Amino acid sequence: NLENQVTFILQDYREMKGSFSHIISIEMIEAVGKHFLTRYFSKINNLLVPNGKAFIQAITMNNEYYPKYEKNTDWIQKHIFPGGHLPSPDLIKELVAKHTTLKIESMSDIGYHYASTLREWHDRFLDNKDKILALGFDQEFIQKWRYYFASCEAGFKTNFLHDFQFIFKKEV
Repeated sequence: NLENQVTFILQDYREMKGSFSHIISIEMIEAVGKHFLTRYFSKINNLLVPNGKAFIQAITMNNEYYPKYEKNTDWIQKHIFPGGHLPSPDLIKELVAKHTTLKIESMSDIGYHYASTLREWHDRFLDNKDKILALGFDQEFIQKWRYYFASCEAGFKTNFLHDFQFIFKKEV
């Protein structure tokens, strides 16, 4: 019974206009690209009313490895998410502090639990292997996605990757 309380809009965030008390962005930041992160946070800041809140769920690269990661293209960027980029938690904090009036109210890492999600996706993918092949995909496609699921699961289990849930509040 939330139809009159919530509006879902499918639109490019850069074209969004208006004012909002709450903004939710779930695993979108990874697709924005490194060079557009400042614009992404600035847009959220500009759309929020004073004291408005933004919830951002972001897959992130760990802070220690990020300087090496940002200079290279990894296997996932090449084969699964071309143009994708995983910011580090420190980079997010830095960009928000420099370019917005947003303040972090909370941040929690659900990455270890996200590993279980990837395991489920992997298992369901394999359960549907015959259907996938029947759609015209080949064994190389199957192997590529199995590698993706397994490597990401390992990344989250070892804290190489994180899945942070940030809550930001727009300061007046």
